Amino acid sequence: MIFAEWVIGEDVDSKQEYLIHLGDPMFVCKFVDAGEDAPLSPFSYSTEYGETLFDFLWFDPSPIGEDLDRLLVEAGEAITRDSEKEYEENEDA
Repeated sequence: MIFAEWVIGEDVDSKQEYLIHLGDPMFVCKFVDAGEDAPLSPFSYSTEYGETLFDFLWFDPSPIGEDLDRLLVEAGEAITRDSEKEYEENEDA
């Protein structure tokens, strides 16, 4: 069975957004859009476009150094692709 590498979802009650990475290493984290305040977290990452990723839950060992940097950049790119897709869908409506 093949799954998508990146999945973005929203909590039905709090509307908190989540980013799920189903590749290796597998993890889930919360994120907020640019301009929104992220809660204090032991580790957070700000993407190129200002989203903040936080509250990471790792299902596999967390990468370190350049591997972690590369994964976080890819995470930001996944959020950007999703935002662009949403924008295009709203313009077509």
